[in-house]
Amino acid sequence: MVDIVVRSVLGPWGSALLDAYIQNSLWINSILVIYALVVIFSRRNYARILKQFTQHLSATNTFKKHKTKHIQKQLQKAKIPWDDALGFSSFPFIAPPGSLCLYSSNLKSLQKTMSDEILAETIAQSN
Repeated sequence: MVDIVVRSVLGPWGSALLDAYIQNSLWINSILVIYALVVIFSRRNYARILKQFTQHLSATNTFKKHKTKHIQKQLQKAKIPWDDALGFSSFPFIAPPGSLCLYSSNLKSLQKTMSDEILAETIAQSN
């Protein structure tokens, strides 16, 4: 009964798509679960890199004021050692919080996802 109602709402294209999903649901769901796990590990990797890198920056630099804007200005003046940040990576991908996109763990993607503002906010929170 439910199948008839659903298929009548979906129409001919939707019914064909539903049949394809039912036939291949194991593969489709497996791919989705694996992707979700990779995103979770990538977000943990991003958080680990951010935490360890900001601790490294705090240890090597003295941030006089604890306000985010002042720390951000100090970071813009100082040369950020992105190679050190890459050393904290333990997984081949990173994903910023709230993002479903995966980025490879390389210098370009670290610089893209970890702006001066994000680094300054994290340093200000840790101080």
